[in-house]
Amino acid sequence: MLSCVLPLAGTLPFIGALVCMALGIDALTPMLRIDAILTVYALVIAAFMAGVHWGQAQGLQAQLPARGMPTALLWLSNGVALGIVGAAITLPMHQLWLALAMYFAVLLLIDFGLYRRDAISASYLRTRQLVTAIVVASLFAASVLQSVS
Repeated sequence: MLSCVLPLAGTLPFIGALVCMALGIDALTPMLRIDAILTVYALVIAAFMAGVHWGQAQGLQAQLPARGMPTALLWLSNGVALGIVGAAITLPMHQLWLALAMYFAVLLLIDFGLYRRDAISASYLRTRQLVTAIVVASLFAASVLQSVS
């Protein structure tokens, strides 16, 4: 139960930021701009999820040292983390949100691979699908709202 509730609760800042932007609320206080909150939170969560995959690769390597998946997963998780950093330092905010949406989708594709190898459960994958859909839609909508304003 908690493994479903916590990831869904993690979508609330994405939804909240999007609602604020849709309502024309630019900041909660002069120091807390909504776009900055969304950006920092999305970066932290994306990096965290890449780190989760890195940790899963370490566990798989201990269990299945002869298979190629752990090595590929190590490369993928590090590649995603580096891509996130590269996007963060080179892209304007609304484009960064689109890049992060893509990275969240890539992280979900990695989870599909983990599921096919019985490394994650079906219930976890369903939760990840729902959470990723909410996050990607929120980032895409925020990017659209930012670019038209």
